[in-house]
Amino acid sequence: MPPTIREDVAQKDAHGRGGTVAGSISHHSERPWTTRREATTMTNFIKNNLRPAALVVASLAVAMATGCASKPSLGQMRTKADVALDRNDYAEAARWYEQIAERRPGYADVRFHQGQAYLGMNEPYKARESFEMAADLEPENMAYRQALVDTLISLGDTDEVFAVLDRDEMQALEVDAALARGDAALELGLADEAERSYKLAASWAEREDPRPHAKLAELYRSIGDRLREIERLRVLLYLDADKEAVESRLRELGEIPGPSLQMRPEDL
Repeated sequence: MPPTIREDVAQKDAHGRGGTVAGSISHHSERPWTTRREATTMTNFIKNNLRPAALVVASLAVAMATGCASKPSLGQMRTKADVALDRNDYAEAARWYEQIAERRPGYADVRFHQGQAYLGMNEPYKARESFEMAADLEPENMAYRQALVDTLISLGDTDEVFAVLDRDEMQALEVDAALARGDAALELGLADEAERSYKLAASWAEREDPRPHAKLAELYRSIGDRLREIERLRVLLYLDADKEAVESRLRELGEIPGPSLQMRPEDL
C-alpha cells in the first residue's frame, strides 16, 4: 500500500533531518505541523483534492436553490389564475393575473379576467382600468366593451359611458354599438337617449333585422307608450320575429294579430 500524504511528508522530513520515519509518524498526532514544507504540502493537497468537491457541492446547492426560487411559466401562472377565478378566489386570481400582465401587458384576455377578479373583490375602479385596457387592445371584442360599459354604469359615470359608446358608433357605425348604447341609456333611466340609439340602430340595420324594433317595443312598453309599442310590434309581426310572444302581446293590447296588422319597416 502506498504511504499516506502525512507518511510521505514524514519520510521526506525524516530523511532531510536525519531522523527516522517511525519517529516522525509516532509523533505526528502529538504536535502541530511545524515545518513549512509540511504546511505547504497539506495546503496543496486541500487545494487539489478538497476544493473541487466543495465547489461541486456548492454548485449543486445553488442550482437547487435557484430551481426552487425560479418563476413559474406563463402557462402555470395562467392555470393558477383561471382556477382561482373559477372558484371565486378573486384575490388569488387577481394576484396571478397581475403577474401575467407584468410579463405580457398586451394580453387582452388577461386584462379582461383581471377586471373580473377586481369586480369580485369589489374594486370597480381597478376593474374599469383593466376593462379599458382590454377594450383598447381588442376594440372589436364586444364582451370587453360591454364589461367596460357595465362597470362605468355601476360607477355612475354617465358621460364616460356615452363617450365610449359614441366613439364606437363613429368608428364603425355598428348596429351592435348603437344597441349597446341604447341599453346603457335605458339602464341609466335616460329613455330619450335610449330611443335615439335604438332608432339609429334601426336605420343602420338590415331590413330583416328585428333587434332594433324589439328594443323599441320594450322601451315603449316600459314608459307606457301604447301606440308606438304597437307600431313596433306590427313590424316584428311582419318580420315574423318571435311570433308567439309578439302575437300574445298584441292581444294583451287589444289588437288582433294577422296579415292585415303587419307593417313594413319602411312604412314607419
